[in-house]
Amino acid sequence: MQTNQHTPSSCSFDSPFAQQVSRNLRFLRFAHSMSQEDVCKEIGISRSQYSGLESGTKEATFPQLYALAGLYQISFEYLLSLDLSREASLLLQEKIHRIESRHFLEAFLSLSPCSQLQIAEELQLLSASGKGALK
Repeated sequence: MQTNQHTPSSCSFDSPFAQQVSRNLRFLRFAHSMSQEDVCKEIGISRSQYSGLESGTKEATFPQLYALAGLYQISFEYLLSLDLSREASLLLQEKIHRIESRHFLEAFLSLSPCSQLQIAEELQLLSASGKGALK
């Protein structure tokens, strides 16, 4: 019977789950404008160890993962379970949409009441005709 060679205090980088952790570490380092050396100094590991964590060739211990989560001020669970680059992209898109909406509203409100009414009527016509689905 084959036994598991990994200790309970480490995270094997053979699984898609662990590969996600590896991608998250790289994303977080870039998002915080840090070099690998900066991260190593902060969490107290060698550069070759950290490089292996990012590339997926070395296993991370749970204390290392907790230290990294603390460094980047995110929860341990987020580090392990989310695609952080995708989550960041979705948040950025949402923020851009809110900013664009706010700018549109400010521009619309700066128009005369007559112009606002004309625009509202045109939008209703477009919507009713099915030619301009508003999103």
